Amino acid sequence: MNILIYGNCQTNQLVQGLTLALLGQAGVQGLDVNDPAVKEKLTAVASNQGKNSFDYVVTNHKVSDLIPYFNKDKIIVVPAINFGGFHPDVVYFATRSLPDTPKFFMNNPTVSAIALWTFINKVTINEAEKLYCNGVFEALGYMDYFDVACNAICTNYLEHGIDVSCIERHISSRDVFMYGPLHPKFCVTLSLCFGICDKLGLKPTLSYDNINSVIQDPLQNEYAWGCFPPIAQKLGVPGSWFIRHYGHIFASTSGYLESFNQFMSQFEQQQGLVQMHNRDKEKFDQFHDIDNVLRRFL
Repeated sequence: MNILIYGNCQTNQLVQGLTLALLGQAGVQGLDVNDPAVKEKLTAVASNQGKNSFDYVVTNHKVSDLIPYFNKDKIIVVPAINFGGFHPDVVYFATRSLPDTPKFFMNNPTVSAIALWTFINKVTINEAEKLYCNGVFEALGYMDYFDVACNAICTNYLEHGIDVSCIERHISSRDVFMYGPLHPKFCVTLSLCFGICDKLGLKPTLSYDNINSVIQDPLQNEYAWGCFPPIAQKLGVPGSWFIRHYGHIFASTSGYLESFNQFMSQFEQQQGLVQMHNRDKEKFDQFHDIDNVLRRFL
């Protein structure tokens, strides 16, 4: 059996998880949509191996990308793992001229919404740091966002035909099972892999525990956000102000804000004024007006 994974930043985790879950049963390849050469690689895979060379083409991305290359009945759509319950302050940023195109800060597409707002509104670092507090988090809805995120991800799993127990086991554990809203820890993606096997009617070769105890997480060395202590205290999970952008580690919000402001000043000189990515802006507009809330606390 041959399986192709075509997806987002979770692709390598899915490849490792399904390879081990179906050890001896399936060969699994992966194509990451974030790879600049992904279209050429997709064309090469399809032309070299043919439309019928894969028993399943599993994707958490756009089916329309795959239709020209593979038979539609081979394409299996699965949920992308998106959970911001531990990190409600984490957003993407963009330029005002291209508000739907995410940009990167130190190789990381995610930034602090509060940091971004304070930079745009020219708030000093000392004043900005004071906004990382229980009162602001309450007013922005951060303290209640865990439940919103739980409902959203459970609905997403159900809509894609994945047993919701695959994510509920992690929600109920109350461990911080995400590095950031779109970067799950391997255990979460592995549970999804077992859900995918169930959806396809395939019996795993190895158990979840056997795989999870030995695998190295492909996303472990990328970016990671601590669950800010006021939020962590309410959720009953370990809290931290630590933020890691690959090799850059910030142990405090003041250190993060200083580097962030320096970077953004140079970025705007080169690429233009910045704003919150449109998708995240819509999320904030739906729940709380970040502009009014933060001005109230200055």
